[in-house]
Amino acid sequence: MPSLSQKMKRFVLGLFFFVLLLDYWFRGSALFFGAKHCNTGIAFGVTLPGTLLWIGIGIWLSVAFWQCSLVKIFWERLAWAAIFLGGLANALDRFLHGCVTDYIAIGSFPSFNLADMMLFLGVAYLLGQMTGIFSKLKVYAG
Repeated sequence: MPSLSQKMKRFVLGLFFFVLLLDYWFRGSALFFGAKHCNTGIAFGVTLPGTLLWIGIGIWLSVAFWQCSLVKIFWERLAWAAIFLGGLANALDRFLHGCVTDYIAIGSFPSFNLADMMLFLGVAYLLGQMTGIFSKLKVYAG
């Protein structure tokens, strides 16, 4: 399978940053209109003591940034960038507002935001690569 052209890579990265800007616009709208959920915990509302939470966030972001700078395969680098930027967006929100603003609610599933989706998709891609599920499904993944 041929690699992506520079133009396509720029498009994918631009789309990536557009999603982050859209996420912050939604967060601001949710804060303005009061239609939000303030998540003081981490994934699925799990809570940690303040110091332990910030240490974990720092380690998580450091590892994701480090991996993003080392990886050579575009899609894998994009997955690590999604993890880093999604985590950074949520950490910034937590720092500024004391919680992560979640604005998407679907039924009884815990509420979430676009940054959470970026984190999930980045981790899901990396797990798919590690388990070899993409080769089993004959899906091009880098």
